[in-house]
Amino acid sequence: MPKGRKISYHFIGVPGDLDAAVTTRDGITYFFKGDQYYQFGGGKGKCTPRPISSHFRNVPNNLDI
Repeated sequence: MPKGRKISYHFIGVPGDLDAAVTTRDGITYFFKGDQYYQFGGGKGKCTPRPISSHFRNVPNNLDI
């Protein structure tokens, strides 16, 4: 069986060693690494890191997954 490709191959800008990932009903995928999240979908092509608390209200940046 061939090896799979790294996440960063399909999602430009996302690190390979993630803490968690989730896809919402509307097709937006969120990747979590440390105190940052990366959003893919909703018309965005490249993922850029942002602080978790900047998008998820009342969730601290130091989220322990």
